[in-house]
Amino acid sequence: MEKHTLSEKLKMRPLLVICLYFAAYLVTFFLLEKIPRSQFHIIHCTLDDHIPFVAIAVVPYVLWFLWVPFHVMRFLVRSREEFWRLFCTIMAGTAVSLAIFAIFPTALHLRQPLLGTDPFTWLVGIIRQADTATNVCPSLHVFVSVEIWLAILDSNWTSRRAKWHNGIICFLICLSTILIDQHSCIDLLCGVIMALIFHCIFNRRTLLWPLLDHSAHQRRRRVQDLR
Repeated sequence: MEKHTLSEKLKMRPLLVICLYFAAYLVTFFLLEKIPRSQFHIIHCTLDDHIPFVAIAVVPYVLWFLWVPFHVMRFLVRSREEFWRLFCTIMAGTAVSLAIFAIFPTALHLRQPLLGTDPFTWLVGIIRQADTATNVCPSLHVFVSVEIWLAILDSNWTSRRAKWHNGIICFLICLSTILIDQHSCIDLLCGVIMALIFHCIFNRRTLLWPLLDHSAHQRRRRVQDLR
């Protein structure tokens, strides 16, 4: 009977790995939320003061909770190799983020009292009760969204139209984090930068890969035109 190592056994049970990791992540995240802190580093920039509160932006923010698992499962079904590359990138990035939250606790002073009675404002209030204004930088909403979109861009089995549609969704999700005062622009920027770095590491590319990839594509098109 062939024996498998632990890593091989886990690789054959991706759903188990997903459940175990996200259970561990949620427990760690909420423990960090409950730990008493004597001091937080307040995240703020001038641009934050000029961004209005837009309650309806909660829609793409909440959509994240469906969009992310949908694409994780889609990668699992379509390509195991690409799934593991994406999931390992997300695992590494979220683990580093949790370490940052533990070592460098951050907080926001952006959130103002909610005055509206519409369903969108009510939903923002529910989110604020569950997710306090601490441990905000980098934004994991942004990091995971950008990471998934980059993986979609890399996939050969996703149509160009679907790539652009998901890019718009990714943009709206990232934008929603600052429009409902869940994050500062700094958190958003750090999430994007972190996603680019981790994507490059796990895909063995340089930070210039979008430019280089575009240049290579243009060269291929010129060669085809000459033929």
